[in-house]
Amino acid sequence: MRNIILLAALLASSGAGAADSVSTSCTHSRFYGSMQCRTVFSEVASPRALTAAEIEEARIADLKWETFCMPERYVDSLGMTRMRFAHSGCEYGRSE
Repeated sequence: MRNIILLAALLASSGAGAADSVSTSCTHSRFYGSMQCRTVFSEVASPRALTAAEIEEARIADLKWETFCMPERYVDSLGMTRMRFAHSGCEYGRSE
């Protein structure tokens, strides 16, 4: 309970939006008979919108990869869908 009050006081004093994500995890020790809590504050940057030029560059890169690697799906002996490529390294993004 004390940790929750301290957390609320910290958030109130730091201002709104100071941390985008707050997570607290607590464990109880049977040897020491006390509750140990850890609070993690993380700030997540909002993603920016892609420009038309960046979208076009990504489309061209995808087309270049697909033309070079010629990906093909197949089902293996265990029933898993797998990919095979015309050249080695395509699974790692090689496109030339």
